[in-house]
Amino acid sequence: MKLKLNLYISFIFFSFFYSNTVFAQKVDTGNLQGEWIGQVSTEPYPDLLSLRVMDSTVLAKMFYNNVDLIPLIDFKTQNDSLSFSINSLDWQGEFSGYRENENTIRGKVRAGGEDFPFHLRKMAAVGLEDMADMVGYFSFDANHVVELNPLMMGTLAAPIEILDYKTGKRRMAIPVEENVFEAGPSMYNYYPSSLQIVSHRDSAGALMSIDLIDLESKKTYTGGKRLQGLERVEEIQVESEGSPLYGTITYPNIKEKAPLVIFVPGAGVQARGNTFDEFVRILPYYGYATLVYDKRGCGMSEGDRNSSFDTLASDILSFVDQLVQNDSIDAERIGLVGFDQAGYVMPIALNKSDKLKFAVSVSSPTVGMKAHEKFALKHRMEGDGFDEEQVNAAISYLDQFFNYWEGTVSMDELEKDAKKIEDRAFASYLTMPSNKAYMAWWEKFYNFDPAEELKKVKQPYLALYGADDVLLSAKENAHLAKKYLKKNSDKVKVEVYPKTNHMMFLEANRGDVQLSEVTGYTPEVFYQIIDWVDFYLGKDKP
Repeated sequence: MKLKLNLYISFIFFSFFYSNTVFAQKVDTGNLQGEWIGQVSTEPYPDLLSLRVMDSTVLAKMFYNNVDLIPLIDFKTQNDSLSFSINSLDWQGEFSGYRENENTIRGKVRAGGEDFPFHLRKMAAVGLEDMADMVGYFSFDANHVVELNPLMMGTLAAPIEILDYKTGKRRMAIPVEENVFEAGPSMYNYYPSSLQIVSHRDSAGALMSIDLIDLESKKTYTGGKRLQGLERVEEIQVESEGSPLYGTITYPNIKEKAPLVIFVPGAGVQARGNTFDEFVRILPYYGYATLVYDKRGCGMSEGDRNSSFDTLASDILSFVDQLVQNDSIDAERIGLVGFDQAGYVMPIALNKSDKLKFAVSVSSPTVGMKAHEKFALKHRMEGDGFDEEQVNAAISYLDQFFNYWEGTVSMDELEKDAKKIEDRAFASYLTMPSNKAYMAWWEKFYNFDPAEELKKVKQPYLALYGADDVLLSAKENAHLAKKYLKKNSDKVKVEVYPKTNHMMFLEANRGDVQLSEVTGYTPEVFYQIIDWVDFYLGKDKP
């Protein structure tokens, strides 16, 4: 079903592409015909660029700057050089480059008065129907599983995303030959090549295995075999404090009752499909059932997503109360894994139910809400290039904002302060009094502090942080996690990964926006979670 949907989406993109070509001005495209994709290394954030080059028409697409398959009317090529410009409402740039080899174009673009490098790689004509049997999970050994998924990017040739659960590398690989995909040094960067996926097929074309060639470490992993597809996935609905909530249970392919790991969503709109569930997605292949659910007020789940943390904890327990009656679930072995603000919710659930046997928190705050927000504001703005005066002005307003909730500043005074900064570039980082929805949220949570709930937790607890997190202080939060959690439990482990951000990604300025510069997850984070779950729920690896 998923593949059919993706093929339908490809048809929509193709139809749109065809309608553009009808009215596009004819240009000389030389011998560059084909699909090209690459990166424009603009600052502060790079963008993805794709060119669809036909006999007399070129269409360009940029993904972050909202350039959607526009025809290039000034595309020129001579010998191995080329030039063109993109002029859209959101972005303008003049490109000049050369063909380094048959499959690579490199050059520079002039945008905003500055020069930036760009590159393009040519994609082989491998579509979704050609790579359908490469989608899924492949195992090189019990401690090395990779996941391959097609990426829908509006291109006729199909890139594939690889997530290596052992090394943490997450890349987008493009087809360069019929059975060879190549990825670059970061997630959406294709030059130079740093990773290859090679598929091996029998005489009838059936996929037998894959090899993973890491050109950076000069390591080759051979004979990756597809793992058997998971045979049982169920939808579940529960009622929690008057609201219906929906989730998906994925079962392992075992006959006995399965231990259960519940993924607890974090802040914001969190529904199945955008919940950072990579941290539990692999667990059914290691013998665990998983539950991923739409947070209250998100996706199919009803209710107010800005409900109290007590209510969000009750939502977890509503799922637990129903699932302990499930004949396929081992009611004595249930644990939690959560991301970000789930760290405010899980301790409350743990303290309310002895049915929960452990928790793993990823990038979760242990400081109070006010300290957390102040740190995040400062470091996000610095990471986004704001100067000291702008950062200080924003923090000054935030202090007044909290003073309002403390009762020492009136609404009139807060509105006057907001008026002074509402037209400044950083205003979107702050909550203005006119934003009634966010004001209502802050009224509930501005004074929240998880300390007392964390001190009461008795279950084993693993807390993971990234040292370069700009949304919370890894040093301070890790210290408090140890201090609070060890009050009642000696089964506490706190890990701070170097050069790692809020999303557990390596080498990115921001953990919540830019994937072009990300190389992947910090190595071994997935297997640290698996080992913790194994130890406290008692399943062996396959």
